[in-house]
Amino acid sequence: MNITVFITLVALAAPIEAPLAAAQRVTVETADGATTRGTIVSLDAAGVVLRTDNDKKQTFKRAQLRRITTTNEKASPPENAAAWIDLVDGSRLVASAYTVAAGKATITLPSGESTQLSTRNIDSVRFTAPSEEFNKQWQELIEDQSEGDLLVIGKNGSIDRLEGVLHDVTTERVHFVLEDRTFKVRRTKVAGLVYHRSAAIKLPETICRVSLADGSQLAAQSIALNQGKLSIDGTSGLKLIVPWSQIRRIDFAESNVVYLSDLDPQSSQSTPFIGGAKSSVALTNATGPRKDAAIEGGPLRLGGKTYSKGLAIRSRTQLVYRLPSGFRRFKTTAGIDDAVRPGGNVELTLLADGKQLLRTTITGEDDPQVISVDVRGVVRLTILVDFGKDQDVADHLDLAEARLTK
Repeated sequence: MNITVFITLVALAAPIEAPLAAAQRVTVETADGATTRGTIVSLDAAGVVLRTDNDKKQTFKRAQLRRITTTNEKASPPENAAAWIDLVDGSRLVASAYTVAAGKATITLPSGESTQLSTRNIDSVRFTAPSEEFNKQWQELIEDQSEGDLLVIGKNGSIDRLEGVLHDVTTERVHFVLEDRTFKVRRTKVAGLVYHRSAAIKLPETICRVSLADGSQLAAQSIALNQGKLSIDGTSGLKLIVPWSQIRRIDFAESNVVYLSDLDPQSSQSTPFIGGAKSSVALTNATGPRKDAAIEGGPLRLGGKTYSKGLAIRSRTQLVYRLPSGFRRFKTTAGIDDAVRPGGNVELTLLADGKQLLRTTITGEDDPQVISVDVRGVVRLTILVDFGKDQDVADHLDLAEARLTK
């Protein structure tokens, strides 16, 4: 090869490699709490190989991993989001388009990637942007038992449902069978779809959960990084190839344990004591739950012990989580944060698919309570922290190390 041509090719190739390496800079956190920073050499279901910042190659097997965090931007709602889709394995997809033909859904992500999936593996689809009021109505609707699919109609800020059979969904219409009659309902009138499940679906093991920049969370049975794109095989049958720039983090702890603070709730509703349901959005946000931090900032502290994982929740707050499959118990240490003790008095209620698992009073004068409840087969776990006898004064409840275990 002519030396001039060779030098030209090298010069052209160099700028391609540099941005790719920079895009794949990560922090690897292991199960024992150690962290290592560097650039990914390879990543698949077996683990990750890292070129560390001190220029050493280091291999982490999947069993060692807790989390891989990228340098990509934090999740933010995309402007072209048009559908919010919950899958049967606990995955949640934010989509720019959703259609169905012959029982096969076509889902397009805001970044342009698309995939097809059987509607048997889809739990529900919302066409209305999440809001506190809509989330509340939606949660009440899906918790009711039904014998068929649900077509959810939106009108004047409220929603109602029709029970029947869902068929094709186009960009303009939803085909719905009700009492042997087929209706083609305008998409603009449809707030959401709920697909009926007659029996539990057996799913493969989840090895990790992938969080995307658009807010999507995907339960994966296999992943592989190739040429700057991550191939994801979901436990629900979902298959996606996503640019690395869209990856926020990859959580591996789910193979044995998953912390609620690493999940986004399906719905979250906070009602301050002053102002009630009509309070301002700013006040509601100020009283909302905190992940891995106390209400007043800093770490969670119960009985003189500091916790790095958990939820801090003020009364009155209701959180609903769609649980990943295969977990047996929900465990936590619950108590009023040391920062406000001996104040605080709350009623804590745990519901499994609407059925009460636990109801207990927790005060700042009590020792922290160790809670362990059976969640086998549970789809949705509801955590309600309600006002106690002192209204909302010092109601800073910590659910330290709130987690699901197998």
